[in-house]
Amino acid sequence: MSSSVSRFDDFRVARSFTQLLKIPQIQKRLIPPDMLKTLLGDPNVRKLKKYQPYITEIRLLEDEIQALSDEALTAKTTEFRQRLEKAKNSNEQKQILDDLLPEAFAVVREA
Repeated sequence: MSSSVSRFDDFRVARSFTQLLKIPQIQKRLIPPDMLKTLLGDPNVRKLKKYQPYITEIRLLEDEIQALSDEALTAKTTEFRQRLEKAKNSNEQKQILDDLLPEAFAVVREA
């Protein structure tokens, strides 16, 4: 009976989640981090998959952007602004920004 009272006291005394995690009875019941990684996948791999299309498009633009002079690279900023000003609403603006992202990144990388 005294052991159950001490466990209850441990739970009651724990003031935060991190303190609660330090209680041995809780630690035994938690899922190991490796199992979570196996079930959910590596977050870094998920991010890389998300950005892979952008990376591919930037690499395809590399030769075209390298051929531009310094003045042409500077003019690209004006071109980007003009393309963005054509947006009629926020959804269209978002779409234009998504389309500009790889080209703008390639230009900045070369500048």
